[in-house]
Amino acid sequence: MAEPTLKDLLKAIVDLRTDVTGLRTDMTGLRTDVTGLRTEVTGLRAEVTDVRTDVTDLRTEVATTVATKEDVARVSTDLARTETRLDAKIDMHRAETRKGFADIDEELTKHSTVHREVEKEITALKRRPPRPATARRR
Repeated sequence: MAEPTLKDLLKAIVDLRTDVTGLRTDMTGLRTDVTGLRTEVTGLRAEVTDVRTDVTDLRTEVATTVATKEDVARVSTDLARTETRLDAKIDMHRAETRKGFADIDEELTKHSTVHREVEKEITALKRRPPRPATARRR
């Protein structure tokens, strides 16, 4: 195979730079996704805080308004069921968030690996000596 011409090398460099730009765009998009997930997690935490406040308010209401032991027992059971359901929902959201972060981390790792390889290729191309002007062209 004939040695590549300067034109071939320049085209290869342009192609690599285009690939690097595309990878950088992909990484920016993934970072945006991570920011969005973090915002969702913050929102979920706020919802959990609101629910806990509601549960506390309900407990206060139960303690001040319920007169009989049966009513207290029933309300306590209802609260326990509600808390169990809420804990299950919170655990589900946490699992989804963990999975989302794991997926994004995996994708970022793949893109970083490709990006490193492209950078190595660009560095190798930059280190190659220029071809003499007398080289044969086809």
